[in-house]
Amino acid sequence: MTTYETVGYESVGSVTVITLNRPEQLNAVNSTMKAELREAWQRFNEDPHAVVAVLTGAGERAFCAGADLKQAAEKGFQRGQTSWVTPLDNNVWKPVVCAVNGVCAGGALGLDADSDIVVCSD
Repeated sequence: MTTYETVGYESVGSVTVITLNRPEQLNAVNSTMKAELREAWQRFNEDPHAVVAVLTGAGERAFCAGADLKQAAEKGFQRGQTSWVTPLDNNVWKPVVCAVNGVCAGGALGLDADSDIVVCSD
């Protein structure tokens, strides 16, 4: 079983829950999360028992604040840092529900836009 540093991946019956897991950084996408999300989407796509994915963020403050600007400043900003993390970017053909639980800003809006259903908390 694959474990990730910045992404939670849990199967509950036919539902796969993918959690952005950097709550101290408002779940901002860094290079590690970008790679792990690509792998998680592929894993979900290839799992014959997975019918639907729920994408959410860890913690109560943010779903995702977009790109990790601290990492971008340290490594030099690269345009499109959060690209290739969305379900659509990764050719996910199964339904994805985006459960937005807090701040959703910047590139995170692509995660919402590329999901099939979006449900938001207050």
